[in-house]
Formats: sequence, C-alpha cells, structure tokens
Amino acid sequence: MYKVLIAEDEMWVRLGLKNSINWENLGMTVAGDVANGVEAWEHYQKDKPDIVITDIRMPEMDGMELIDRIREHDAATKIIILTCLEEFGLIQTAMRNGVSDFILKLTMESNEMVNILAKVKQELDEERADSSKHLLRDIDVLKESFVKDYLFRNRYSQEEFLRYVSEYKLMLDPHNIRICLMDIHHYHRLKVRFGDERGQLLRMSMLNVLQEILRDYGCGEVCHDADNRYLFLLSFGNSLSENEQFQQLHQLLDHIRRVMRSYFNIAVTFAVSSTAHDLSPLRAMYRECLHAMSYKLYVNTDHFICGDVNLQLKAEEKIHTSLAGLAEVLSLHGEQLSKEFSHWSERMKERELPESREATVRDFNYLFHRLSLHVPHQSQESAELVTQCTLRLESCETWDEMVQLAETFIQGLMQTRQIPMSRKVAEAVAYINRNFQGELTLQDVADVVGVSPNYLSSLLKKELDVNFSEYLIHIRVEKAKRLLLESDLRSYEVADHVGFMDHSHFSRTFKKSTGMGPREFRKRWGQVEEISDDE
Repeated sequence: MYKVLIAEDEMWVRLGLKNSINWENLGMTVAGDVANGVEAWEHYQKDKPDIVITDIRMPEMDGMELIDRIREHDAATKIIILTCLEEFGLIQTAMRNGVSDFILKLTMESNEMVNILAKVKQELDEERADSSKHLLRDIDVLKESFVKDYLFRNRYSQEEFLRYVSEYKLMLDPHNIRICLMDIHHYHRLKVRFGDERGQLLRMSMLNVLQEILRDYGCGEVCHDADNRYLFLLSFGNSLSENEQFQQLHQLLDHIRRVMRSYFNIAVTFAVSSTAHDLSPLRAMYRECLHAMSYKLYVNTDHFICGDVNLQLKAEEKIHTSLAGLAEVLSLHGEQLSKEFSHWSERMKERELPESREATVRDFNYLFHRLSLHVPHQSQESAELVTQCTLRLESCETWDEMVQLAETFIQGLMQTRQIPMSRKVAEAVAYINRNFQGELTLQDVADVVGVSPNYLSSLLKKELDVNFSEYLIHIRVEKAKRLLLESDLRSYEVADHVGFMDHSHFSRTFKKSTGMGPREFRKRWGQVEEISDDE
C-alpha cells in the first residue's frame, strides 16, 4: 500500500478528499491529514509518505516551501498540488520542482482526483519494479564478487563463506556441492554477431537466462568467470542417490545447452567436478574443471566432461605419428587418400593427449606445410591455401573442426595439382621444376618449348595466373621450405640449393612470400634442430 499525506487548511476540502475516494482500491492508505505546512513537514519526516497532496497557500508554512523541503530530501516522493486559477504562476514554479500534477479546488471532482492518483500509482509501480531489478542486479554482483573472492583470492574463511550463503539465501548445500564450468564456443563470433565488442550486454543477458534456469531447478548459483566461461556452484540434495544426482545434473545441463542453442544459437561444453561434502576442496574442484575443460578439443560440441570419470580418450600406448609419412600419401588418389587421412586422424586422436591445445594446433599447421610441399607443380593457389587454413585453424575449438578443416585442405591441394594445362605450359613448368636451381631465364624456357618469350609469358599468365618470374620465385621458395623442414642445411646453403646466388636476397624474398624469415620458418614448423648461421 502506498502512503498518502493530505495537507490542506480548509477542513471541508481535506475531509472531502479523505472520505470521497476508495483509497484501498487504488492500493493506497491515508497516513495523515494536516491543516498547515509545518504539521505536514513534521508528518513527512516521521512517516515518509509516497504521495503528498498539498494546498499551495497554507498558514505557518505554505505549500511551495513544503515542496522545496521535500525535494531537498527526496526526489522520488510524488506531489499533487491543490490550487486556485489565479495561482497559475505558482503552479508553473511547482511543476518545475517535480510536482506530478495539479487540480483546481473549485472544480475538483472525485473521479478527476482518482484518475490523477491512478497515474501516480502507475509511476510508482514502474519505479519500484526498476528498483527491484537494480537491487537484484546488485545482489548478483555481490554474489559474483564474493564467490570469486573466496575461490581465487582467499579473502574469506569457510565460516565467513557459510555465513554469506545463509545471509543471502543462496541455493547451496555446503555438504553436497559440485563446481561446473560452461565454455562458449566461438565467443568472438557471437560478440560480432550481436554488435557487442566488449561483451557486456551478452554477459548480462546470459546471466539473466542462466539464473532463471537455476531458480527453476532450485539447485545452485552462477556467476561470470572469464570472457567465454561461466561458473556454476551446484547442489542436488543429500536425499538423492549418486545416480539420481547425476541424472538431475545431466537434465539441468541439457536444459541449459538447449536454451543456449535456442536463444543465442551457440554451442557450449561443460566441465563438471567431483562432489564435495564440505567447502574445503572448492578451489581444487575448480582446478579439476579447468583441467577437464582442456580436453574440450577432443569431444563433440554440446557435451559435458566429468573430472571424476575416465574420459576414455587416451590410448593404452602412445602412438608416434609420422607426418612425413602421411605427406607421401599425396601420391595417392581419391578414396585411397581420404582413407589414409582418416586412419591418420584416428591415430592422432587416440594418442596420449597433448598438454595443450597449442600443441595440437602446431601439429596441424605442420601437417599443412608438409603436405603442401608434396604437391607437384606447386601453384600460388596452394600457398594461399596453406595461409588460409593456418588462419582458420586458430578459430577451431574442437578436434572434429580441425579434422574437417584438414580434409578441406587436402581436397584443395588435390584440386590445385589437377589444374589443366596446355602442352606448352606443361612442358615449361616441367623444365622450370627440373632446372630452378641454376640461372634460368624466360628465353631459356621459351627456346626449350619452341615459342617466343612473349607468347610463353602470356600462356603462363593465362593458365597459371602468374608471370615467369613469379612462378620461378614461387617454386624456389617452396623448395626452400622443404629443405628447411627436412634437412639440416644452413640457411645460406638452402639459398644456394634453390638458385639464389645472394643470401640476403633469398631471405628478403622468402620473408615476402611467407611472412617470416627462413630461420623463423624452420623454428616454427621444422623438426630438425635449428642451426645458427649468419641469416
């Protein structure tokens, strides 16, 4: 009920207002009716009414001074003034001070006042709703801060944390608790899609959705943990068996997964800790979840990983995979090549899991470069394909995505090596590939093929989209890559082997083509020990 104070020196007006309106129907009650401004101010300080109905002219303190005093202390109180027509100037001043409305005493009817009061009530209802939202948001911020302070900063003892759980009525049973992390796939794409570069609106929206789900299940709390990760503290009650708790956990996470897919069109992965029966292992359980999440690469999207069960992702023995051996299968064709790659990817997945995602990314990058070196008549397209797939690899978040990208890469390589060429261009390409190590000119190749230099240049441009010099440099750089990866030759020796007479020119050309110098290329992608030279 909203409290109303009536301040009016004329008794008949004051009593008429008090008795002619059904205040209860409006959700209001008259907390007081007074005859002057001083009494009104005293009553206001004591009861803090939500609505003040006041005359402008009253003895001892007029309505204008009363309004000023109220506004000095509270901008939210709704004020309705009773006035006469000749007081229009004062009405304007009062309206500038935030008065909600006014009514003329001489023509006032009860239904007119009821309409004004109904409008004021709607304003109060909306303000209270907004205030409740802000309060809930503030409580959520406090929850997140307190949980993080306890888990990560050691600022509170277990006893203090338990008092907090009780004080804020958190949906947690300290004697039966799990930690769960939810990782959002391709979060950067989601921010771009929603035009939310900093992710603040997304974070608020997701927290609201997740909190509503947890309230429906009555089994825990959630807070934002990192850019693309949310932290759940979950309790399912001691009355349930371990199997029943696990079923309820699975039901909850599946519900969240479906909502995330429906509302935001995203995939998520969950990592769930073992169950604790007190708060002491919470920090260890969080680390357990982080460790479990490191296996995200090897499970399908929209799954969850338990830190306390065998993931069955490790093979009994470590399988040593030969990337160089796989590269040789590019001599194969069609289904045989796809089958060989499928076997390779399965062996990679079954091997002892790498310590980090970076190690797996590095393996696939190395695979791309090695495979590209075994393409006959390497083209500019094959080099661009390596660059594109290397960049796309960084955004892959699961093993299946990486394998799919590698399959696309291999198909692309097979297509580049099957580019149709006229007989003259094929002869020219074959001659360049055999003689790129020495001094070679367009005239030399044209003489072998039996056409003029200008005609050969136009054929190369038409069929390979490069001129003679560009193709020769491309072949030399690709052969240099292979030597850097597969031999222990020094950089200047590699330069000499591929037809560069000047080592500095080789380094500049190699960097222009690959984005890195020969030494950096070998260090990043090679398997031989790096050899110092004067590069």
